[in-house]
Amino acid sequence: MPLKIELVYDASRGPGHAIARIQGLASAPASLQLRVARNSDQHFLRHDRQWVPAESWIPLEPGDRDGDMQLVPMGPVVVDSVVGAPANVRFQYVFRADGRDEPAQVRVTPSVRTSLGGGGGTVTEPPPAPPPPPPPLTPVPPEPEPAPTGGDTPAPVGDTPARGGDSGAARKAGLAVGAIALLALLGGGAWFMFGKPPDPGAPPPVAAPAPPTAAAPVTLESLADVNRYLQGSPAPAESLREGQGLLQRGKPDLAMLLFQHAARGNEPEAAVAMARMYDPETWTAATSALPKPDAETAAYWYEPAARAGKAVAQRRLGQILVELNFSPSQRSQGVDWLKRAAEAGDADARRILEGLK
Repeated sequence: MPLKIELVYDASRGPGHAIARIQGLASAPASLQLRVARNSDQHFLRHDRQWVPAESWIPLEPGDRDGDMQLVPMGPVVVDSVVGAPANVRFQYVFRADGRDEPAQVRVTPSVRTSLGGGGGTVTEPPPAPPPPPPPLTPVPPEPEPAPTGGDTPAPVGDTPARGGDSGAARKAGLAVGAIALLALLGGGAWFMFGKPPDPGAPPPVAAPAPPTAAAPVTLESLADVNRYLQGSPAPAESLREGQGLLQRGKPDLAMLLFQHAARGNEPEAAVAMARMYDPETWTAATSALPKPDAETAAYWYEPAARAGKAVAQRRLGQILVELNFSPSQRSQGVDWLKRAAEAGDADARRILEGLK
């Protein structure tokens, strides 16, 4: 009968970590290993997160006992590889407890998150619902023009011939009317050119309000501030700089979110900053959001920075792999990273290599 395993989020160690709640082991094992096979190509997960055709076993800490259940911690090697895989990929699991192979059925709970945020991520507030559209305007029909009445029909205006001796008077009257019309026209032009003269009793004009100015950037002080900031997809270098500022102000939990964002954007310094929060050599309660150091996860974050040529990352990655000593091949990889750091001029890496001889 296969073991029944539930993978739950390990909040004490953060993203990339989980607890395997194993049912079916008669007693706490002294040694425990895991074999993960991918159904699509029958490749096996290796300790360096590579999928290889040769069978590979990943060493695990046996963990603690809780009644008839074994609680086994899982790190990024397993969590990132399994939880971060596409939804159509399936896996086969076999646990080797004290040399005895036990097939297992594994259920991953939705709370489990990868080191890069898969399955979780930042919390965003839903945007407010748009206001309902205004009702369509109903066109108002034009008012009908009044019908003309017979008795009020105006007389046609036109040039009527003058009668007899009244022609001179008619001309004078016409000139007077023309002068009046010209004055009226000039007055109207002055109205439009110079405006209506001020009314002494009218209230003084009110100045239009000044247009609003853009708000200054808000200092990141809370989780809500950081989430809103990350919604804007800041550049990795900018996110790293903001995270360093938060760390200096004693907010390592918020700084960690910004370091993760920058590291996902291939910023090597951010990957180093993440690793230092886990590294037993640099971990402190004041500079890390985690309750305790974790060398395995530190190596996970040092690796991309080491590949980018950061000598300090190469040295610490190599040193951790040598000290963990999960397998001869892993130790050999650690020595190779130490050599690369020494070649880059890292004096500590040369000293460690001398001690390994």
